[in-house]
Amino acid sequence: MIEIIYDLSVLEGSCYIEILPDIYKGECWNSSSIFFTEDNFGYILPAIATRSLITLLSMK
Repeated sequence: MIEIIYDLSVLEGSCYIEILPDIYKGECWNSSSIFFTEDNFGYILPAIATRSLITLLSMK
């Protein structure tokens, strides 16, 4: 199961992928973000990449 981390206080170190549901404001570790470990993000990356490719191809 893929774990989504919502609580900044449980993060240890810096090996996380941050998804910010807003415009980037030059800061990391935002309280409105969700976080994935690198391993967990690797499981969903193919779906994101496939969707991005489909969107790119439909723009032609």
